[in-house]
Amino acid sequence: LGVQAVHGQLEDRTAMYLFLRPVGRAPLLLGRWLAVATVGGAMNVLFATGVFGAAALRPEAWTFGVDWSAWWVFVASLMLGAVAYAAAAALFAAVFRRPLVVAAVFVVGVQMLTANLPVSAGLRRLTITDPMRRIVIGGVEPDARLANNLWPAEARYRDEPLGEPVQNLLLFAAGALLLATWRFATAEYE
Repeated sequence: LGVQAVHGQLEDRTAMYLFLRPVGRAPLLLGRWLAVATVGGAMNVLFATGVFGAAALRPEAWTFGVDWSAWWVFVASLMLGAVAYAAAAALFAAVFRRPLVVAAVFVVGVQMLTANLPVSAGLRRLTITDPMRRIVIGGVEPDARLANNLWPAEARYRDEPLGEPVQNLLLFAAGALLLATWRFATAEYE
């Protein structure tokens, strides 16, 4: 959705008409990013509510009853993820000629491997998946078995501070948006 919102008009060359209007390119890109982040966040809320509602239909599976505060943890994580993924999509669409291929390599190759392999915490902090996972782990306070299933890169679960995952996601999104806006505003598209 994010790549198509930014790159679709560049690819079919209808963006040239927009570039001739008195509206700057930066507001065009930021408006599309905001629209994609809003739609993605709303879809994530619906999906999380559906999954959580289905899980709540089986109260016997919950040791201490249905914990509705966990719903908010997942919704907050997914909404922040939508903001960060929309920013990454805007960056890929503004910079690369084939942004869907680059996005697939980033999401599947670089990000998932980095988030799930035992690499440095500083490198994992530059992904979107790892901070989202740390938000969930910090919010639901899982037992050691569940934490190991959620975070396979760690050899064992350590009950220690998880850093600032919200700040990491917002910095990632801001950096990607800044680069995307600069590139979109200065590039010469055919």
